[in-house]
Amino acid sequence: MKKQRSFSLGRIFSNDYNSDLATSLTILSWFFYIFAILFGHLPSRQGLLVITELHLQYLLKIAIFITAFAIISLFRRLLFFHTLYKRGVEVTGNIYTILDCDFRHRVEYKYQYQNVDYWRGNALTRSTYNRSNFKNGDEVILVVDPQNPKWAVIRDIYF
Repeated sequence: MKKQRSFSLGRIFSNDYNSDLATSLTILSWFFYIFAILFGHLPSRQGLLVITELHLQYLLKIAIFITAFAIISLFRRLLFFHTLYKRGVEVTGNIYTILDCDFRHRVEYKYQYQNVDYWRGNALTRSTYNRSNFKNGDEVILVVDPQNPKWAVIRDIYF
C-alpha cells in the first residue's frame, strides 16, 4: 500500500536542521537581549560583563538582524517543502553517505530522474537522525521536484 503524503509544519520544524537552526538562533538572540535587560550583565571569561545602553542597542540590532534573516530563511524553506509537496514525484534512491557531526547530521543519497543521475542530501536534526537509523546502501523513497530535479527530500522524514 502506498503511503499517503501530508504537509505538516510540525514535521518540517522538528526534522529539518536548517529550520531548527533558524528558530534556535532567533530564540537565543532574544534570550540574550532580554537577559541583559533584566539582569544588567552577561557572563564572560573575566566574570560578569556589565551591560551599558550601547551594549543593549547592539544586542537589539543583532536580535533583529537574526530574526529577519531567520524569517526569510524559514519562508524559503517552507516554500521549498510546499513546492515539493504540491508537485513532487516519488523516486527511489540509495543512501550514499552519512555524515555524523556533533552539531549537524547529513544523509546524502543518489537517485535517477529521467535518466539523469543526481546526488543530494538532507541535513537532519539530531533526534531525527538518531530515530531514522539510516545505513549506507539503504533504499529510500524520495520526493523530487520534476521542474527542478536536483531538489529532493526523503519522503518518510518530511511528508
